[in-house]
Amino acid sequence: MALPFNPWLIAAMVMGLTFVIETLVVRHYGVAAVFITPLTLLLAEAAAFGQQSTTAVLQARFIDIVLGSVIGLIGGACIHSPRFRAAVSPWLRRLAPHRLLPPPR
Repeated sequence: MALPFNPWLIAAMVMGLTFVIETLVVRHYGVAAVFITPLTLLLAEAAAFGQQSTTAVLQARFIDIVLGSVIGLIGGACIHSPRFRAAVSPWLRRLAPHRLLPPPR
């Protein structure tokens, strides 16, 4: 992001990264995710290239990734915990419309 990009190079990079992501995501999402972060940074900051501190952008992105990972970890732990599911299931059933619930056994 600190490099001097011209508009044509930015457009070419966006197209290239999008092509790589769309090609890889079908087979291996984990590998495609490696290319998603540079694309999102490029798209988010393309309008303000050279006008913003790259350190601040990278620090904000790092905090976003760490926070998202922690939330995902907590969510995964909750979903895979039988005790948590048993405790939350009645509450969630009351929130869900009856037509979406499976018939009682």
